[in-house]
Amino acid sequence: MPTYPDAAQRLLATCDSYLSGEVDLLQLKAAVWDTAETVVDVSEAATRRFLQAAEGDLDVIEHTTDTERTFEATLPVVEGIKTELKRYLSPDD
Repeated sequence: MPTYPDAAQRLLATCDSYLSGEVDLLQLKAAVWDTAETVVDVSEAATRRFLQAAEGDLDVIEHTTDTERTFEATLPVVEGIKTELKRYLSPDD
């Protein structure tokens, strides 16, 4: 069982809100970072590192991609976050 399922579920919901245009990239990045900061159990360090790296990837995209292409460029990162969180929430699947 994951130690922080509520935090993971909140971030999944934020990812979906980002994909539907309800939240912007800054809000998404903040949610990713906040979740990474929440995951402090040593046994879940890989998930924490993954989220920190994903937030860094989103930051790089934000600062190096033309504004009109930013959303599209973030899609693989957001999908990766969702995949990782689903794995985290269902480790036995």
